[in-house]
Amino acid sequence: VFLQGATVLSTGNSDAHYPFVQDSSFQYLSGVDLPDCLLFVDLVSSNSTLFMSQVDPVWAGRDYPLEHWARLFGVTAVRRLTSEDLGAFFAEFPDAPLFALEKATIPFEWTGAVDTEVLAGKLLESRLIKTPEEIALMSLIIDISADAHVGAMRDMRQLQSEYASEALFLD
Repeated sequence: VFLQGATVLSTGNSDAHYPFVQDSSFQYLSGVDLPDCLLFVDLVSSNSTLFMSQVDPVWAGRDYPLEHWARLFGVTAVRRLTSEDLGAFFAEFPDAPLFALEKATIPFEWTGAVDTEVLAGKLLESRLIKTPEEIALMSLIIDISADAHVGAMRDMRQLQSEYASEALFLD
C-alpha cells in the first residue's frame, strides 16, 4: 500500500506558505501530520515505512533521529525522502502490486501493477465504522464547538466588528 501526504503550498513568495493541512486520508491512516511524507505498508510482512523530508530546524524546529519519528507514528521504520532511498527501497519489491489512491503521484519508477480502486473502497468502508473511543472524542469536540458558538452569539451585541467576533470565537 502506498500513501502520499500533502505538501506545503507556497503563496508565490519564497518565504511564505499557506497554512499546512494534511491530506485527510493520509492523516486518517497514518496519524502523520507533517508535510512531504510518503507511507508504504507491506501487506505480506505488515511492515510500514514512512519516508519523510528532513525537518529544517530554522523554519520548523528541531529535527529528531529517525527512531523518534518511528516511535511517534507507530511505524516499523522511517527513512529520508530522497530519490536514492526511494529507489533502493522500492527495488526490493520489483513485481509486487501497488495499492494507491487515485490522486497519488508515484515519485519513483514502478514496474509492477498499480491498483487505484481497491484501497479507495476499503478506506471509505473503514471510515464508516467508529469505535466507542472515536464516538466519545467526536462528542467532546461537538460540545466544545457548540459552547464556542453559543458564547460568540451571546457576546455578539457588544462586539463592533466581524474580526472581533472571530477573535472571541477562536480564543
